[in-house]
This record gives sequence, structure tokens and C-alpha cells, in this order.
Amino acid sequence: MSNPGVICLADVQAGRHRIRLEDNIGESIHLHLDGLRLDLTIEEFHELADKARRLMEELVEGVPTRRLDARFLLGMAWKLPELLEVRQEEAALESMSVEENGKLVPLAKCAIRTGLETGTGSAYPLLEGMRRNGGILWGTDIVLADGGGNQILDGKKRAACLHFLKGNTRLRVLVLRFQEGRKA
Repeated sequence: MSNPGVICLADVQAGRHRIRLEDNIGESIHLHLDGLRLDLTIEEFHELADKARRLMEELVEGVPTRRLDARFLLGMAWKLPELLEVRQEEAALESMSVEENGKLVPLAKCAIRTGLETGTGSAYPLLEGMRRNGGILWGTDIVLADGGGNQILDGKKRAACLHFLKGNTRLRVLVLRFQEGRKA
């Protein structure tokens, strides 16, 4: 069977390693780790993903992997040995920040949020979906780093859209605390 197309599902730098996940439409799922490639059927891929989630839950108590985005988990896998605590809190959107060009920027002033004002940018389709859904945030949790600035590690677009629709609302977030001196 010839391959009619390849869709990149994830492409992340995890420490010193590059991980790429591809859906080879009509054939298989490819999982690339640096120069290594695994060919998996869709069933094998789901089985591998479930095993990885269970392993993470066993290694780091309190990590609710079902509530985290799979691409985020893939990118953070190399940091798990440094993860000390996962806790659930409430946080106001305007207390959150986003890293842009190596600096923390308040969520309300970040490029994703300001792009929503003009109806452009990568988060606009998500905003339209949230509008149709009554402004409800669905799916995975927003994840913050413990420490100064309430940096959003995962969920920047969701947080920006929610801020655009509802202002400085408070919501449930997951907070990850890593070993001292380590950044996520």
C-alpha cells in the first residue's frame, strides 16, 4: 500500500533527544526517537500510550495523566525524575504568565492573547469552538509551574481564549513543582 500522506502529531525536543510522532495515513503510526523509528499499528500505539500513562502514574504519585495533554506529557517525560509534587489549585487568569523570547509576559499581554483581539493568530479557531460551547473550557487542564510568575506550561491557547471571553476568572489548574533550580 502506498502512503497517501503523513501527519505530524507531535515533534518535541525532550532534553537531548528529539521525539516525533507521525500518522502515516493508510499504513501505520511512526514513533521516532532520534534515529530510531518504531512502526506501530493504531492498536499497538494505543496500547503503548496506555502503558506509558500507567508507568508515569506509578513513577510519580499524584500525576493525573488522563487530564494532561499527551503531547505535553511526551515533551515533559525527560523531566519526570525531577518532579517533586503535583497539586490542584485555583488561580486567576491574570496571575498567569507565558514565556515569550525567554521572558515571562502576563497572559493578558502575551502574543496569543493580543492576536485574539484582531481575529488572527493560532488560537482563533479554538476561540470560535469555545464560543460555540458557551465559553466552557473543556479537555485537559491548564498546567502551571510552581515558583514565581505562575508560568503556563501547557494550555496557553486555552487560557488566552478563556481570558478573552471571561476576563480575569478563576479556574482549576494543576501546579507542577520541580527540584530547586530546575526549570520545566
